[in-house]
Amino acid sequence: MTRFEVCLKAYDSLPQAVLEIERYLHFYDPYQIELWRYFGSTP
Repeated sequence: MTRFEVCLKAYDSLPQAVLEIERYLHFYDPYQIELWRYFGSTP
C-alpha cells in the first residue's frame, strides 16, 4: 500500500484518522505531506 492510498483510506475513515496519518506523514516526508494537505485537505 502506497502512502497515497494510506492517505485516502484515512481520509475516508475519521477526521481523527486523518490527523494521525498526517502527523505520521509529516514526520516521514514533510514536503510530500505539504503537497497532500494543499491539494487533498483544502475545503
